Amino acid sequence: MKNLIFIFVLLISVTANAKFVEGIVKFNDGHEEKGLIKSFLEEKWFFAQTSKSLEENLNLDDKFLVFKINNESDTKKILIDEINQVTLINENNTVQIFKVIFLREVNKDGTISDEERKVYLPLLKEGRINIFGFKFLEKSVKGGIYSKDEIFYYQNSNENYAINYGNIDEFASEIIFESNMREKLSKRMGNPLKDLFKDCPEIVNNIDTLLEPYIEQDRAYEAEEKRLSKEFKKLPKEKQNDLLTIHYYDFNFIDKLINDYQNCK
Repeated sequence: MKNLIFIFVLLISVTANAKFVEGIVKFNDGHEEKGLIKSFLEEKWFFAQTSKSLEENLNLDDKFLVFKINNESDTKKILIDEINQVTLINENNTVQIFKVIFLREVNKDGTISDEERKVYLPLLKEGRINIFGFKFLEKSVKGGIYSKDEIFYYQNSNENYAINYGNIDEFASEIIFESNMREKLSKRMGNPLKDLFKDCPEIVNNIDTLLEPYIEQDRAYEAEEKRLSKEFKKLPKEKQNDLLTIHYYDFNFIDKLINDYQNCK
């Protein structure tokens, strides 16, 4: 992700020069306050990369919000440590929920880092496994070429942290020519999933086996990938832009595991 400019494209109705947006702040003690919010969404739509963390570049680790009840009222700062979630209300009355949650990275060997940082993550789907994610554009500083991308995070609802599963390709490229590549890739892909589903032995015990077709790139796996790609291209543009639809087709293996986990005792 070097030499890139990121453009956060999560919210459709909020313009880049907006200072305050309508929203609801839910506090850790359970009470809510509705008003106008100035936060992590302003003045960070276009910026040069200054950190290895995408979340920091997108200001999703903002330490406080600026809040006021209405245009005439005084403003106050609300610290991220006080907040449970923020609901932003768009001009077309659609809403976007940002959960405040600890984020942990996945190490090269697939283990989950003990280090964590508090961030705002946009909630896509709530359940026993919560799915967070957003779209962003990458622009080369030199070439001016844009490319779309998405990133997804997962949280077992029994835990207070989400994991960043989105850097798997970065590590996969580092080990592609190593003699024990398959073993390392299996750990890199499998260990975070074992952590995510750790309270469901039925899933955990089958993850290594389920990953084999992907790691070996066997014919059955390639055929399924082609089928999903072909099916996705036939969808209406509106569906193709939907993040949960993208997740289903691009991360179908994980999507199926999450659905299976709903029935795990």
